[in-house]
Amino acid sequence: MTAIGFAGLHVDLADAVATRETLSRHVVASYLGGRGIGAFFLGPCAGYAPGSPETPLVFATGPLCGTGIPGASSVSVISRSPLTGTLFDGEAVGAFPVQLRRAGYLYLRITGVSKRPVRLIIEDNSATLAPDTWRPG
Repeated sequence: MTAIGFAGLHVDLADAVATRETLSRHVVASYLGGRGIGAFFLGPCAGYAPGSPETPLVFATGPLCGTGIPGASSVSVISRSPLTGTLFDGEAVGAFPVQLRRAGYLYLRITGVSKRPVRLIIEDNSATLAPDTWRPG
């Protein structure tokens, strides 16, 4: 896991690329926690229609995720509500938030729409998009 954890992962499904990006210490301190990081990315998208490919879907962990502190290993899922157009978020717990941090990422930001089914593979500070197939539900 990265020591400070200011790095994130931007996955652009339209261009089929996954890019590591780094937030400044000021941004991380000003937008504390998973919800704050999500708000940082959604703020500039206020004019976008909910559900548009440019509107990001953000999975962001808090600063204590993966430390072993009870209740701290969660991920906030943030985007814009298609019903109200406002910012919405939900919380999830489990292995995913801790594994995201251990891979070196504070957040995962997804934009765009893929032309083909793909899956995201995240391993130790690297991420790739691999072809996949639609599976019946």
